[in-house]
Amino acid sequence: METMDNESFVIKNFKSILYGKIAYFGNFFHCFRIERLIKSFLFAKSWIDSSSKDSLPPDFHNEKHKIMMDVMRIDDCVNEKNGKKIANAFQKENAYMKKLMGKDYRNKYNASLYFVPNTFNNEDFNFTGYLKNFERVLINHSNKVDSYRSNYPKCKTCVLFVCDESNSYVQVIDKEDLNRKEPLGKYYPHNCFIDSKFLSIIKNVKAEYVVWMGRWKYLTVNGRRIKMPKAAIYDIKNLKEKGFEYNHDMMFKVMEETKI
Repeated sequence: METMDNESFVIKNFKSILYGKIAYFGNFFHCFRIERLIKSFLFAKSWIDSSSKDSLPPDFHNEKHKIMMDVMRIDDCVNEKNGKKIANAFQKENAYMKKLMGKDYRNKYNASLYFVPNTFNNEDFNFTGYLKNFERVLINHSNKVDSYRSNYPKCKTCVLFVCDESNSYVQVIDKEDLNRKEPLGKYYPHNCFIDSKFLSIIKNVKAEYVVWMGRWKYLTVNGRRIKMPKAAIYDIKNLKEKGFEYNHDMMFKVMEETKI
């Protein structure tokens, strides 16, 4: 069974994003090349999946084109509250599927599964957790880049791929909206890809590129979908954008059933 816990399935999802729906930050041609190397069938055979436990990290390498890539998942779980561990979305998914289909469910079924756990408890899943997870997970993988280079010295370019499975957020104006089921006043859609705090984290990674896919980043207003990128590619060396400064204290999580 293919799930988002499988690195190859994550990349398969990325490949399904239409050209033009991916934002570039840095040198346009460098970012375009990275997108083509990952998505195009022309380069598919030259990639080697090294995500298994008996292979050296990172998850994928391509010695022909001298590039390698490591995949990570994040959500907006706070992970710990009052000294007690909080199960994140991926752990909830795994526990539920084991209970429903058995411990070996991943090897039993020939199917693709998208499981979206209930993460609407704002005390356990919120924007504070989102930003902390992004920094913690990305920097943790960034700190391993030197060992990746040792494992595959022919691969001069390293890509860190972030599969972001958090909900969409909006920045509200009225504090009272933070305690409502849906905001009644004005708000600003949160475009995570240009948030200055996230950009400052990305600029400090040791890899040459970061690819960030927002798997569930959808926002509908009055029946119309707000146009936002589905993913972004960052050319770290040429990344000069400062981004937009949002007020993170006023972030409201948009639930699927919320009508804004």
